[in-house]
Amino acid sequence: MKKRKKILLAGYLNYINAQNINCVDIAKSLDQTLFDITLLRLGNNQNDLIKNEFKFYRVSKLFMKISYNISLLRAVFSQQIIYIPKHQMTYSLTLKIIKFFGVKIFTTIEGNIIHKSQKNMIDNFNGEDNFVQYFKLFNKVFPITNFIKNNNEIDFNLDNTVLRLGVSDFFFHDKTSFKVKNIIFIGNLNKSKGILELLDFVDSFPNLMFHIIGEGELKKEILKVNKKNIKFYGKKNRTELAQLLRHMDINISFSKSEGFSKTILETAASGVPSIIYNLFGSNEYIVNEKNGFLASDFNDFKIILEKLIIGEYNLRQISNNARLLADKNKWSDVINEWEKIIYEITN
Repeated sequence: MKKRKKILLAGYLNYINAQNINCVDIAKSLDQTLFDITLLRLGNNQNDLIKNEFKFYRVSKLFMKISYNISLLRAVFSQQIIYIPKHQMTYSLTLKIIKFFGVKIFTTIEGNIIHKSQKNMIDNFNGEDNFVQYFKLFNKVFPITNFIKNNNEIDFNLDNTVLRLGVSDFFFHDKTSFKVKNIIFIGNLNKSKGILELLDFVDSFPNLMFHIIGEGELKKEILKVNKKNIKFYGKKNRTELAQLLRHMDINISFSKSEGFSKTILETAASGVPSIIYNLFGSNEYIVNEKNGFLASDFNDFKIILEKLIIGEYNLRQISNNARLLADKNKWSDVINEWEKIIYEITN
């Protein structure tokens, strides 16, 4: 019998965001006869994404960034490999120390590194040189889409293998949309996610209900908006979101900064197709007017939704096709790619 690979997935098992959810889903999907899995836990928050199944290192909410990095350094004494998705949280010095002790580290590139006119990952590092130096510290850096792989022009250790992110079986439901009544927006409530565009957009469709899920810097501004066709929920846990999606017809996102949003697959699994910008390789997943919709500009969103309302598109078929899209990207299938990569890096 093979000795199990010891891996730390550096996401929080008790705090909801896309990176943490991915780490939890990877942990649940990996073959536990082959992998000894550890996660992180933030403070004493009991809102666990996963219950009592895995070991964890605790990260204090007090001086959180420092505590997070200390937890990563603890891993050098017990782990063989670490997956680190939180680039802004992880110090370069931490990566250097981890590698010094012979522990392998890898990550994924999910955001925009192509179009510098939009919000991009390079700006987060105050320039291309810092960006390159940081990511060259990893043993492996994987793109999550072919678009990121094929359009990158920066030499920063990006691998040729696309490491896809998946969707949990948790979200699959056989609901099918027939008529547009309820639109859902899921994401951080900040400018880069397009929440301000949504607030303008809803005025064009007073007979539709727009459901907003999320927290963020613009929450107070959104709560002040007095529009009868907006319902604001704040943050929802996975169970609550899955239940809500059973009543939704369309997912909408005005974000121009993401490589590919996790919510596209989560909503698709519930038979809810998306309208998103045709950016950053979104057409690798979305076939326009078949399993979702790709907009070229803000006005295009209105045109698409108007056509859906009058029945110009077969929403029932598109809803079914969206579920098929998600089915092709279930973690239960995608995880084989991750297991192969982890073994290649550690051997």
